[in-house]
Amino acid sequence: MNIRPAVETEAQLLSALAMRAKAHWGYSAEALEGWRAELAVSPQNIRARPTFVAMVGIEIAGFYSLSPLGRSWELDHLWVLPRFMRLGVGRALLSHALETAARAGAAEVTVDADPNAEPFYLECGAVRRGAVPAPLPGQPLRARPQLTFNAKPASDSVSHGGCQCGSIRYEFSGKALELYVCHCKECQKQSASAFGISVIVPRGAFRVTRGTAKFWSRPTDTGHMLECAFCANCGSRLWHQRRGAVDTISVKGGSLDEMVDLRRAVHIWTSRILPGITVPEGAAQFPGEPE
Repeated sequence: MNIRPAVETEAQLLSALAMRAKAHWGYSAEALEGWRAELAVSPQNIRARPTFVAMVGIEIAGFYSLSPLGRSWELDHLWVLPRFMRLGVGRALLSHALETAARAGAAEVTVDADPNAEPFYLECGAVRRGAVPAPLPGQPLRARPQLTFNAKPASDSVSHGGCQCGSIRYEFSGKALELYVCHCKECQKQSASAFGISVIVPRGAFRVTRGTAKFWSRPTDTGHMLECAFCANCGSRLWHQRRGAVDTISVKGGSLDEMVDLRRAVHIWTSRILPGITVPEGAAQFPGEPE
């Protein structure tokens, strides 16, 4: 996944994306039509406000837009296409938005949120400051939560890891973009266990601080070459990177110093899960590779 600035010619596409994301919550056609103007993104908006899109391959999976308001900025939009929800796209966009605001001098970012989105924002660290009545037919008590984030750059946090013998050490700044538990045969072999843990981070945020890794490469099912970094001394697998990819790197979760919280992980290749291993209830899962 890559996050880049939106361009003016994408305004209509982003407007349609916002409508599709809003419709995912089951609102009536009449209610959605009433919100059409509010959800619209214009070329002027893209020129005047920080607006960024998340790319998965060649497809726009989601976007956000900010309104600079002195020290308190507002998150105007944060939408993810339904088929990309619960894959880390929303968290990556939100982290990027908070860092964008902080770097420009904002102290906080406010969100006038849809009530269906409130659990996501609270899990990501928002504080509820109140609510605005927003009744709909059949929902007389509906209200929009008013939320606030501290606009602290994600790069303030640094994670560290390394191999078992300590010959190789690495670090990366900011939060992980995605977290996967992979049950494929290759991950079972490379981990010599039931599954592999992949912590996806921006390539530019990752650096080796000690030692030099060795690499072993193998073809993937999608026709790419995967370069696998390991310690030549103790054999610990440390990270993977797709040959030619410059956007992200896949850190092996077990090599991190801190424990990886798998409660929000996406489980993939569950068609090859070992007997006796269960996926937590409610966790996102795919029988193969996510599209």
